[in-house]
Amino acid sequence: MRIAVLAPIWERVPPPAYGGIETVVYLLVEGLVAAGHDVTLFATGDSRTSARLVAIVPRALREQVLPAHLCQPHEALQALACLERAAEFDVIHNHAGYLPLLGARGTPTPMLTTLHGAFNEHNRAFFAQCAGLPFVSISDAQRVGGPSLAYQATVYNGIDTDAYDLAPKGRYLLNLGRISPEKGTHLAIQVARRAGLPLVIAAKVDPCDQAYFEREVQPHLDGEQVRFVGEVGGAAKAAWLAGAVALVHPVTWPEPFGLVMAEAMAAGTPVLATPRGSVPEVVEPHVTGWIAEDVDALAAAVPRVAALDPSAIRRRAVERFGAGRMVAGYEQIYMQLAAGRPAAMVRPSA
Repeated sequence: MRIAVLAPIWERVPPPAYGGIETVVYLLVEGLVAAGHDVTLFATGDSRTSARLVAIVPRALREQVLPAHLCQPHEALQALACLERAAEFDVIHNHAGYLPLLGARGTPTPMLTTLHGAFNEHNRAFFAQCAGLPFVSISDAQRVGGPSLAYQATVYNGIDTDAYDLAPKGRYLLNLGRISPEKGTHLAIQVARRAGLPLVIAAKVDPCDQAYFEREVQPHLDGEQVRFVGEVGGAAKAAWLAGAVALVHPVTWPEPFGLVMAEAMAAGTPVLATPRGSVPEVVEPHVTGWIAEDVDALAAAVPRVAALDPSAIRRRAVERFGAGRMVAGYEQIYMQLAAGRPAAMVRPSA
């Protein structure tokens, strides 16, 4: 099939460190190319891909430190570049948000959009105008905020399970990804204190979260009980994950899919998380981690999850979140859309 994939241009594909959507796009595109499809990736010029690359900007907008209102013209140009060539493709797969959807009805090619964010009071009116357009949810929980969209399936985000492996456990808990109120970094600190274990925070701080970092996180950093190592990626991220007693993921918002949870499991590390958004779909109590409402309950569960078998945790991650499973799920949807048949609304199996 001839497939166009639209990636966000805030970060390159694949990202050097933090960047869940870009990681997913990279694995999807590589899997599609390996399966013999003719893939064109619309992404930043510094992206690395086996597909044909079309770039509107030479490098990631994040590296250019552009404010949001200056990013929008570049994002619009990228959407236009794809839409102008729509007739060249059998299907367009949009991972770039709102702007490509503005032209979805006027193209001769079906456009599938994967929803990577949550529904809120600001975007519901927009999605109300998207009736009939095909969407994919990345968890069943994500659909709660927008139940009337034409969901073709739920396809869990995939990870490169080969990038993670088992390693001897250290004596620390880990909080990884992004420091923000939604990610509950302040709660992770409380969990570690109550559990009597050091916490390593391996995460980035966006400008919008700088005040939160300075108020809720920085005062606790002592290099021992709470250690901040900054944003990590690649082998360093895999090593921190594999060595942790558990990943502490106390999110406070309905997160559509926490990729870091699947990555931790692939490294044989259990997850301690709050029951928000996709967490109950991703974390299996007594198998890959523990879910609890408050910090005391999460801290009390540390000995329980530390006793889980890392090999069994990793096997479950490979079964459920391997990139190949994600690629196969999207291939089925592409074929049905290209044939003019909407895909069945399939729920992921456990």
